[in-house]
Amino acid sequence: MTGEDEIAVLARETMGLGDRSLEAIERNIANATQGGRWDEVQKWCRVRFRIHRLSQEQRRCDELYISAIRRGVHPGLRAV
Repeated sequence: MTGEDEIAVLARETMGLGDRSLEAIERNIANATQGGRWDEVQKWCRVRFRIHRLSQEQRRCDELYISAIRRGVHPGLRAV
């Protein structure tokens, strides 16, 4: 598994924890820092960033969807 694949898998699994996801990431970062496992620290920081970016993208999609509904444009169709 490549580094990017691992980050994607960890992000997806961690997001499945819901409200506890950031707690789990912070705990993993703290444990890796205490153990001097800097590759692990970097990995979990990348997972945290990936989740943050995915959350931003989801919010933007939600905003666009709501905007389309308000304009009367069906989200799955292009306006003519």
